[in-house]
Amino acid sequence: MADIETKIITTLFNLFKQTKSIKRVVKGENLKRAGFKEALNWLQSETPWISITPDLMLFYEDYSVRTDEPIIVAIETKYLKTETKGKWREVFRQIGQPLRNLIFGFNSVVLWHLFAAGIDDEKIKKFTDICEEVITKLNLPIVYLATKITNDELRIYKPWDIKSQNIDYIASSIKEMCSKKINPLLYDQEVIKRRRAIKTALNIP
Repeated sequence: MADIETKIITTLFNLFKQTKSIKRVVKGENLKRAGFKEALNWLQSETPWISITPDLMLFYEDYSVRTDEPIIVAIETKYLKTETKGKWREVFRQIGQPLRNLIFGFNSVVLWHLFAAGIDDEKIKKFTDICEEVITKLNLPIVYLATKITNDELRIYKPWDIKSQNIDYIASSIKEMCSKKINPLLYDQEVIKRRRAIKTALNIP
């Protein structure tokens, strides 16, 4: 991962920690060090060949149920800092990347395209329109978010075209969007074990 992308993920991590709607935020890389594989072994489940590597994991309270089971969201970010066509094609080809996280028991997965401040609005709109069309028409269980980084706020392009908003708005919007894009694998027994392993490794009740 490029240094600038690492910095952006760290910035988002720090911003999300300050929001009221998120119970906890974790960098995906931290899960590898938290004993995820050991937790899977304890639950008598094999570690999948593909590793669990979302950029961020958001934990929300689920007020729709009476249990303490959290809503766990995996976020994959893609940063576009220039208008280089090759990079944009590469990012387009990776639309389905967040789907791999579904087998680990996340409630929902988010694909978040972040654009640098200097990129033309019309080019962003054309690119995000086709990305949204692919996800919508294929009925992929992915929440799609596209924003431009503008000073201390984020200009939103998808799923709405609205002016800049702060991170609290983004955090609450992600939860709302995820309530309509639920992981269809949550009742699979192996997926349930992997979800339990995530919670065990991170000391989540």
